[in-house]
Amino acid sequence: MPEPLREQALAALVTRLQTMTGVRPGFGASYPNTVRVERVFLEPQTVTQFPYLCVLETSLNGQGSSLDVEVTAGGMVGVRHDLKILLIGFVGATPTVLAATWRQRLWDDCVRTIFASNTLGGLVRKIEFDRQAEPDSLGRDPVDVFYQPLTIIFDETFTTD
Repeated sequence: MPEPLREQALAALVTRLQTMTGVRPGFGASYPNTVRVERVFLEPQTVTQFPYLCVLETSLNGQGSSLDVEVTAGGMVGVRHDLKILLIGFVGATPTVLAATWRQRLWDDCVRTIFASNTLGGLVRKIEFDRQAEPDSLGRDPVDVFYQPLTIIFDETFTTD
């Protein structure tokens, strides 16, 4: 039996973000290391390789994932999933590039990568970018972070008795 569609969507998003290798569009350079993408949150001080991305299902501002019944007919129930995700990105400064610059580059690359496959290969209806919650940056810290809320929207049909 396949994994639940929510799990499939999370795994597909991680896989998509792991493709961010080589010279990147938007800034014409490669990352200093392979982008590490996980579904387990690590504290910034424990991350040893940058850039680091974390994909978490989460509740933001009291709004978590939801399931809405859209249609019921003939023993079938059609539902809409709104899967709330928080994409967290950590970057580290390099000898020639500020961490704040790497943060902007990684965020932009994530946006471009997600837009390029906004349905995760047809698995979902679309991915929406929610209002970004970005921390203040003084531009001189050795590690910088961004928080990008997303909503993955998809439909599913269940059979009833």
